[in-house]
Amino acid sequence: MKLFIYELKKVLNKKIFLVVLLLCFAINGFLLYSSQNTEENNLRLTYSDEYAKMLDNYSSMPFDEAKILCA
Repeated sequence: MKLFIYELKKVLNKKIFLVVLLLCFAINGFLLYSSQNTEENNLRLTYSDEYAKMLDNYSSMPFDEAKILCA
């Protein structure tokens, strides 16, 4: 166990490890931001009321009738 702790401290004290870790966090943040701000996601937010109305209409009708309307 002492050897593991010693090796962990040795890796964490390297400056390149901290640089790579910060770079990974920066890339992760950028990818999260870019995936949340897509045009498709904005369209979903714009038409969310219409989607909710359509979902209510389809959930209240029988399956066979809904299947015919979707086809």
